[in-house]
Amino acid sequence: MFTKKGKTFIEIFLFLVVLALFCYFRLKPLYLQTVSFTYDQGRDMLKAAEIIMQKNPTLIGPTTGIGGVFHGAWWFYFLAVAFAIFQGLPIGYYYLFFFIHLLAFLVFYFFTKKWFGASTALLLSLLITASPHFVYSSVFLNNSLISYPLFMALTLITIAVLEKKLVAQQKWLFLGLGLTLGFITEFEFAFGLLLIPSYMLLLFLFKNYRQKLLSDKHCFFFAAGLLFPFIPRVLFEIKNRLIQTQVLINFFFHPKYYNPKPYLDVFFDRLKLFADYYSWIYPNKTIQTVFGLFLLLGLVLVILNIKKRKQLPSSLLFLLSLGILLFICSVFYRDNFWAYYYNGILYLFIFIFALILQLPKSFAGQFQYLKKAVIIVLFISILSSFFRDWKTKSPYDGIKVQQDIVSYVIAKKTGSNYCVKVYTPPVIPYTYDYLFLYEHLHNQQPQPSGDWINGQCFFIIEADSYQFRRDKWLTDNRPKSGQLLSRKKIKDVDIELWKKTN
Repeated sequence: MFTKKGKTFIEIFLFLVVLALFCYFRLKPLYLQTVSFTYDQGRDMLKAAEIIMQKNPTLIGPTTGIGGVFHGAWWFYFLAVAFAIFQGLPIGYYYLFFFIHLLAFLVFYFFTKKWFGASTALLLSLLITASPHFVYSSVFLNNSLISYPLFMALTLITIAVLEKKLVAQQKWLFLGLGLTLGFITEFEFAFGLLLIPSYMLLLFLFKNYRQKLLSDKHCFFFAAGLLFPFIPRVLFEIKNRLIQTQVLINFFFHPKYYNPKPYLDVFFDRLKLFADYYSWIYPNKTIQTVFGLFLLLGLVLVILNIKKRKQLPSSLLFLLSLGILLFICSVFYRDNFWAYYYNGILYLFIFIFALILQLPKSFAGQFQYLKKAVIIVLFISILSSFFRDWKTKSPYDGIKVQQDIVSYVIAKKTGSNYCVKVYTPPVIPYTYDYLFLYEHLHNQQPQPSGDWINGQCFFIIEADSYQFRRDKWLTDNRPKSGQLLSRKKIKDVDIELWKKTN
C-alpha cells in the first residue's frame, strides 16, 4: 500500500507527534511552575547548594524508612549538577529531571523500534506519553523516581543479553547491568534490597545467562559496575564503623513493624498493589480495557502455541520470573509496603507487553491490523486529552504559590534585617529556606532571621488538615500582646505581619 519511503515518512511523522505530546504533558506544568515543591525537595536542594557553595561533599543521601539507613549520595550530586547548571533556580532542577526522562524515552523508542518493530514501539510509547503516572514520574522531583529510567535501562540490557542483541558489546552490557542494579539501589534503597538478590538468583538459574556472565571476563565487568555506585556508601561505612550495616542486620533479624498484618492480608494487599502498577500504565480506563483485550488475545495465541517452547523468548520467561520474585519478596514484608518502593517496575510490564506482542507469528498479518487499530484508538484518546487540557485553565498551585509568597514578604519588608516565622505541616520549612536562599544568591536580598527584628515579624501560615496543630503553633508563636499590621492570603496560605506592643 505504501512504498518503503512512504512508510518511513509516516513512522517519523507519528513519532514526532508522540514526542511533541510527551513534551507537552510534562513541560506545561514546568513552564507554569505548578509542580509540587515539598519538604523533601527543599531539603535536598539545600543539600545540593551546600555541596556547591560550601564545597562540602557527602557520602550519604536522604533518609529511608529504616531509621539509621540512608539512600545513596548520588541523588544529592545529581541535584548539585542542576544547581550548577541553573545557578540555583528552583524550577531548573525539575527541567534537568525532565531531560533525564526525555532521554530515557528516546532510548526506549529507539530500541523497541529496532527490536520489536515500529508499530510496537509506537504503541508502547503512546502509553508512556499519556499515562498520568508516567507524566508524574517525569516532573515530580524525587530520588526514587530516577529508578524509572534506570529500570528501563536494566530491562533493555537484560533483553539484549538474553536475545543476543548487540553481541559485540557484551562486556559493556554486563558493565551496564551492574551499574543499573547498583544505581537503582542507591536511588531507592528498598527496591535494590529486593531487586539485587532476585535478579542474581535468576541470573544463575538461567543457564544461558549464567554462561555468558562467567565467560570472557564478563563477570569482572558486571562486578565492577555493581560495586561502583556503592563507593560513597562503603567509604561512609568505613569512616563510621559500619553503622548502617549494623542497623540493617538488626532490622533483618529484629524487624520493627508499625502496622503488621497477617500474611493472607499482606498477600491480597500486594495483589492490589501490583494491579495498581498495571493500571498506572494506562492514560484512562477505556484505553486499559481496549489494550487489555488486545493483550489477552496475544496471550491466547501464545497459549495455543505453547507446545512450541522455542517460540517463547528466554527474556520473556526471565522478566515474568523477575516479576513473580519481586511480588514474593514484597509479601514476606508484613508491614506497610509503599508503592514507591518499586518505582520503575511499570517498565517490567511494558517490556513484557512488547515481548508478548511479538509472539503470535502464525497470525502476524491479522495481528498487525489489530495492533494498528489499537494505535488509532490510542491516538484518538490521547489527542482528545490534549485538546481538553489545552482548553482547561491551569490551577494556581505548586512552587509558583510559594515563590509568590516569598516575593510578597521581600517586597513588604523594610530594611536589610527582617524576621520570618513559618508554619508548615512538615514542621521544618525547608521549602521557604531554599527560596529565600535563592533570592539572596540572585537578587542580593538578605535572608530572614527567625528572631524578632525591631519588634516585628512576618508569619507564613500554611493550611493544615489537622487544625489543632496549626492553632497550637499560632498560640505559641504569635505575641501575647501585639498588633497585626497587615494580612494577605495567597491561595490557602496566610501571610501576617505582627508587631509586639510591649
